[in-house]
Amino acid sequence: MKRLYQLLLSLLVALTASAQSNDWYGDKYSLFVHYGLYSIPGGVFQGEPVTKGYSEQILTFGIGFSDWYEAYTQQLDAAKFDAQEIVSLAQKGGMRSVVMTSKHHDGFCLFDTETTDYNVMNTPAKRDLIGELAEACHQAGIGFGIYFSLIDWHYPYAVPFTSHNADPITPPHHQYNMAQVRELLTKYGRVDELWFDMGSLTTEQSAELYALVHQLQPDCMVSGRLGNDYADFCVMADNEYPDYLMAMPWQTAASIFDETWGYRSWQERGSVEAKVQEKLDALLKVVAYGGKYLLNIGPKGDGSIVPFEAEVIQRIGEELAPFKEAIYQTHPAATPNQLATLSADKSQKYIFQKKGTPAPKGAQLIASNTYYHLYKTKYRAPKQEVTKGALTPLNAAPLFAHSSADYYASFQSIVGYQWSVPRAKSYTLTYTDKEVGREILLNGKPLALQPERSSTIPIPPYQWGPLEEALQRGRMATIADTPEWILSQADLRQGVTLPMGFSSGRLFRQAITVDKATELPLTLTYTDGILIYLNGEYIDGALHREEGNATLQLLLPLRKGENQITIKLYNRWAKASHLRLEIPTTWVEHQQQIRLPKGTVTLTKLWQVPLASPAHLSTLRLK
Repeated sequence: MKRLYQLLLSLLVALTASAQSNDWYGDKYSLFVHYGLYSIPGGVFQGEPVTKGYSEQILTFGIGFSDWYEAYTQQLDAAKFDAQEIVSLAQKGGMRSVVMTSKHHDGFCLFDTETTDYNVMNTPAKRDLIGELAEACHQAGIGFGIYFSLIDWHYPYAVPFTSHNADPITPPHHQYNMAQVRELLTKYGRVDELWFDMGSLTTEQSAELYALVHQLQPDCMVSGRLGNDYADFCVMADNEYPDYLMAMPWQTAASIFDETWGYRSWQERGSVEAKVQEKLDALLKVVAYGGKYLLNIGPKGDGSIVPFEAEVIQRIGEELAPFKEAIYQTHPAATPNQLATLSADKSQKYIFQKKGTPAPKGAQLIASNTYYHLYKTKYRAPKQEVTKGALTPLNAAPLFAHSSADYYASFQSIVGYQWSVPRAKSYTLTYTDKEVGREILLNGKPLALQPERSSTIPIPPYQWGPLEEALQRGRMATIADTPEWILSQADLRQGVTLPMGFSSGRLFRQAITVDKATELPLTLTYTDGILIYLNGEYIDGALHREEGNATLQLLLPLRKGENQITIKLYNRWAKASHLRLEIPTTWVEHQQQIRLPKGTVTLTKLWQVPLASPAHLSTLRLK
């Protein structure tokens, strides 16, 4: 594990070096603002708290009728909405940019738009609030970002809304979204970030919106919630904090209260200091693992900032002030046992240590706040443990991203591998039929997979063992810590087809035994998504949103004796999910000679959109 983090850290430093000059990545910390019609009821309908769902979605979870909800337009005066106050709060909090909702799922627009009368200019406010925030951000010299919901519960040509908010986008609805995005990117000057949210777009729709954003604002960063990995940075699930490093920019969006993003009048707020400590812990973890933290507030119906939230943000800013050099413009350096960052020039390592815990050896205490000590030490890249013999996915440091077709169909993807080799030498690059003709990156340089010779490999003896299964619900990435396994009557070699509901899955655990360590080709046929583990280690995952089944080919490095293949089969778009495992009687190994220098060896897919999609390079070997 230590070696994995050392190797991955060196690649992350290289991959993010160009992003360091872009303030979006280097700024690390932003203010999120959820404000709209939903702010007026504040989570209450007909005098009763609406306890189901987020309060900004009170239309679907509590009110139910659009005419009742739309009547709030006559109450929206935004009398205490002050863009400069919002920007000032962000600055006091140590934040370097502000992202605000231009349109949430309810379809109501906080900007002056020609696409619909359902906007802020037709309320008592009669003010373009997005325009005011853009001006305030630009005047203050901080970043300006726009949240935009891809679903719309008001637009007449959108599909009827469902409980999960990941609805498809009809062709006229897509064009409507395109028109609004064009307005947002041409009326307010520089936009640093466009934070798309929800919906389940086709690949073509995601690609078209992504291209439009960069046509109008080439430097604008597009969020992973656009879907299908047409994005400049990955976005985790709401309030999710990954504990692994990623090979591309990413962000965690979190709210002061996990239960809601929009204003909730009856929210139990508790202690300011407890909340400060909770969110400071989260911020430091996100930054140490290489992400950017987007922390949300929900102003009241009149636009005023909730005093509790303002105090929390300001207190976090006070706690961050002595740690500035370790937060902004830094590289990630976290390990499972330590939260740390590297300076922009990689000469210094900063370590965040909770008070009351032992100081790191050899480090100098340079600052403290209420909860943490900050230590600094000269950074020397750790001596990397070299890989002897063949370079395979199982002895590599996998390079991770967060792939997302939509909010529910998202998972940890592997976009490449990295090793350290002891000396320059010639290697034989081997791969299976599916890789022939493909172009990959080897140490950052394109390499076409054109075999110089090929060999037919017989399959060694193996035995199928017991098959177990367990129910699994939730998003694709969700796997229970302790599944309730039962002995299965299915035979995955014959295939199994299971009726499954929306965003549900099934776990399978298949035993397979070999007499000696060997490599075994395996073809998996599946619908819609799949995650694969070998002997407890994650080795690949895939999504297939088109109709029908897809295939994924692996080359399993099996150890002598019993091995376990664990598979999560995930349903998102289909009415039933299919899984079948097939091992051929022979397979063809293609070979070509390459020479590698001493040191780091990196094997990745081409770095182009869709960036976070898995590389599927697990059948390649360097021998």
